[in-house]
Amino acid sequence: MIGEATRGETTVVFFIDELQYVAEIHFASLITALHKCMQNQLPAVLIGARLPQLVGQAGRAKCYA
Repeated sequence: MIGEATRGETTVVFFIDELQYVAEIHFASLITALHKCMQNQLPAVLIGARLPQLVGQAGRAKCYA
């Protein structure tokens, strides 16, 4: 679980510019964390600026991305 967020109380928002430059291991961790938030129905959102190749990077980092 990320932080203390619970349904209806807090929303966690990540704003990341130049997302394509995040190291693959860190990107994989971010994807995993967001995936776990969604599984637990926690309010988390990622807003990222990126280049088109990020879609491929996400697939390489985590197959379910």
